[in-house]
Amino acid sequence: MVYAKPRRFLIIGLSIIATVGVAYILGTQAGNLMRDNKAKNYDLARRMRTRQILDRMGTINIGDTLSDYSFEDVDGNWFHLSDLLSDRTVITFLDPGCAPCIVELEQMQTVVTDTSDFRYFLLVSSTGPDILRDFREELGMSCRILFDKDEAFENDLNVTNHPFNLMVNRSRVIVDIVASGLSADDFEEIIAFNRDVKETGVVPGRKSQAE
Repeated sequence: MVYAKPRRFLIIGLSIIATVGVAYILGTQAGNLMRDNKAKNYDLARRMRTRQILDRMGTINIGDTLSDYSFEDVDGNWFHLSDLLSDRTVITFLDPGCAPCIVELEQMQTVVTDTSDFRYFLLVSSTGPDILRDFREELGMSCRILFDKDEAFENDLNVTNHPFNLMVNRSRVIVDIVASGLSADDFEEIIAFNRDVKETGVVPGRKSQAE
């Protein structure tokens, strides 16, 4: 009888700990589920908006192949588009005065830890090269910026909003389109994709010669 009360308190204490533990686990799972649902809803809304814009543009779609345009970058070097493409490259149409464009580039900078990864991202703008160079320096980026003289590239594709992102492969085939800003997760995915291909030599979705 002397030990009955302490034992009862011990049982109650263990019950409380167990209850708190279960509540924490359930709360964590609920929080993760809410975050996952929020991310899915955001992605769905973004894709619906992109679909509406593409329908309005009436010029390009996923699966189309871009022409091998020639560009002068803001440093005066000339390239064909095919010279600059990796296994997965993001081509971003932007305007330095566009707030969402700056937000997207800031998201990129939070992810890029190796400056060599900037090669997976091409910026395209019809703004003057001097302004674009200053813009690049202010943001501290190493991305190549292509000067779209007279908006020839934009007009050919009928791009009317910024930022506008095309994800293309080495063959200039469009594999995805986002007619709004990209997130840090999007940039991480692009970098990881290229690194995986570099390490394994296998491009997901491409059949081997043996198949």
